[in-house]
This record gives sequence, structure tokens and C-alpha cells, in this order.
Amino acid sequence: MKIELKNLKHYPAFTEETEAFTATVYVDGNRLCTAENTGKGGCHQLIPVKGKTYEDIQRVALWVRSQPQVTVGDGMLLDEDLDFHIARLVDDGIQTKELKKLLGKGVLIYSPKVETNGLLKLSSKFRPSILDQFRDNIKAVYPDCVIINDLPFDQALEFYRNSSSMSMLKKLYDEKHKAN
Repeated sequence: MKIELKNLKHYPAFTEETEAFTATVYVDGNRLCTAENTGKGGCHQLIPVKGKTYEDIQRVALWVRSQPQVTVGDGMLLDEDLDFHIARLVDDGIQTKELKKLLGKGVLIYSPKVETNGLLKLSSKFRPSILDQFRDNIKAVYPDCVIINDLPFDQALEFYRNSSSMSMLKKLYDEKHKAN
């Protein structure tokens, strides 16, 4: 079963305990329900779309619960449920949108140097359209860096998602440099 979100709207100003959002949940390409959260904590509200019922949502929830545990953080295993699954899809959607915005407006690099704290966004003067002109200068200052803009988007997203986990970034960095 493929579960995905479309029409995700994130409301950061209302986010307190949980992400405030609205989205449409699709299962195997078909609309199932709308999902929303006010951002004040608690579970998401799932409302079936026309032609679907709460029983349809419950069937999907039971299927999700039957899936293997999910690894989060630094190896912690959690049982999967529909609410948690949707929360992870919301987080993925937010991070995807943020990264696209960052890559469209500047140059993002990863360098294992301590003073950069790993992930570094260069000044907005370094637009992606002129990256080729400055590539040598960037490599001169940060010789071991990975220019995130140069990576395929899925790999760049993996770097960005793991930017809070320095051990994961280091692992990804090491794998990238072994490949070269």
C-alpha cells in the first residue's frame, strides 16, 4: 500500500507541540481523507473524503500497524501507526520544501570542519546560477566539502534531513568520498 500526502499546507506560526498542517491523504493513488493538526499537540484529525468512510481509514490504519517497526533517531525502534506515519510524511514534505527553497536561493555545502558545524549555507550572493564561477573558490576555502547543490535531489535531501545528526552526516560524507 502506498500512502502519500498531497496539497500539504504547513502553518509554522500555529505550530506548538506538533506541526500545524492540512493535507490530503492518498492511498494507492486514490484520495482517502483529509488530515489536519492544529499544532497544539495530540493526534491528527482524519476526515474521509466523499465516497470514503471511517472504516476505509481504519483498514489503512490496521495495515500500517502491521508493518515492521520504524527506526528513528539514533537507532530507536518504534511501532508504526497511521498517525505516526502521517507525521513522518508531513516532516518529509516540510523538509523537501525547505531544501528546494534553500537550493534555489543559495549554495549549501557540507564540510567536516568543526568551525562550519557541518552544514553551511553560503551567502545569498552565491546563487546556484553562478555556482560554476565560484566552485574553485569554495573548494579552496573548504577543500573537503560536498556541495549539496551538486548532488541528486534525493541524496541532497538525505544530507539535509540528517543535518541535526552529525554522526549521520559524517557517515554520508564518508560514503560520498569513497564513491569518488
